[in-house]
Amino acid sequence: MSKLYLDISHHHRVKNWAELEKNCPFLITKATEGQTFVDNYFPVVVHECEKRKIPYFLYTFLRRGNVKKQINYLVDKVNKVKGSNFIGYCLDIECGNSAEEVQEAVNYLDEIWTGKKLFYYMYSDYGKYKNTIKNLDKRSWCVWEARYGRNTAKYNKAYPPHEIVDLHQYASGVRIPFMTGGIDVNRLTGSKTERWFCTKNKVKAGYFKKCSKEQTSIIAGLKENGYKSNYNYRSLIAQVNNIRNYAGTAKQNIKMLDMLKAGKLAKPL
Repeated sequence: MSKLYLDISHHHRVKNWAELEKNCPFLITKATEGQTFVDNYFPVVVHECEKRKIPYFLYTFLRRGNVKKQINYLVDKVNKVKGSNFIGYCLDIECGNSAEEVQEAVNYLDEIWTGKKLFYYMYSDYGKYKNTIKNLDKRSWCVWEARYGRNTAKYNKAYPPHEIVDLHQYASGVRIPFMTGGIDVNRLTGSKTERWFCTKNKVKAGYFKKCSKEQTSIIAGLKENGYKSNYNYRSLIAQVNNIRNYAGTAKQNIKMLDMLKAGKLAKPL
């Protein structure tokens, strides 16, 4: 069996993880939808990927409206379970979102996450999101387009994606022995290597300016010198400073505050 690049959800469960490990260099799976739905299979996928050191991306099905809250919801749920093989987030845009809110979602995700990201949309929506797609930072973003054509299990050259595309979803409902249900399958277009999807961005960091020793919280310490202090930014700071599974606990915040007072708290650039 040739290499498979799959995206799955609770509709597509793995019957044999050993076979998936042999055939799939990385995996993409659904984590959330909107502001209320969590895919109950994604923690299982994360656990198995961490156990087997399979790189993985986690996505949100972006509903209309309030995209920042939807992304915050995604990041919050992912932060509770992700591990060292987590590569990045994906925006699944196929719900008729306006061009303006999609641009807002991209801008916001760029603001709170410096790692790799996938932008998924349907071929027919390219014109609607063209400006956003063309302005994505290709160092950290992958353009992922769905175009099936006749939707057979093999790629049909008569139905190519747009030239800017890095990852092409060329069929859905494909039967794979080690999976249940019909699976979406993808192919690399040549613009990004397989390695891009399997390795993290290196996060460059400087250091925050020391806060006064009288400060009693990390939020106040960051605000003192004009830095952001929201939960997602603190999660990113925790990532840069190797504070794993940040959940805003008192112990984690005190550790960051002590580092900030000492001038040893690294910041993402």
